[in-house]
Amino acid sequence: MSYCTSAALPAIDGTSALRVCPRRLVLIEGGRSRRAGSTEPSRPAPGVLSASQGACLVLCGIAVVLTVVLASMIVDPIRSSRSSAAIDALPTTSVVVAQGDSLWSIAESCGEGLPTDEVVSWIQERNGIEGGLITSGQTLVVPVSPAE
Repeated sequence: MSYCTSAALPAIDGTSALRVCPRRLVLIEGGRSRRAGSTEPSRPAPGVLSASQGACLVLCGIAVVLTVVLASMIVDPIRSSRSSAAIDALPTTSVVVAQGDSLWSIAESCGEGLPTDEVVSWIQERNGIEGGLITSGQTLVVPVSPAE
């Protein structure tokens, strides 16, 4: 013989009616309803941020981005000046630009262990090159890597 019973059981936020059947337990919607004039604050749906939480999240994101930018503005010039000073301390040689050469390829041929982008900047500064334009037959002063 099959039968179902109803019972009201206390839950965390009120009561819910449960109907017990022999093969399964079914939850029937219910619980404590909100009364008119209640002093209990309203809560946003789960997973939804309130306006103040959203504003706080945006401000925290802005603070993180500004911190990264500021750190980069401080660290990059220091690293660049140290690298430039290290390249200045190296011996130099003269190189004649051949057909098809670029500042990048010449900087790469200066030797291993030197950062190519910084060697390109050094060559441009030392030889007074504007915009990276070089021509065949041009003579450039370039650093020589200590590995050579």
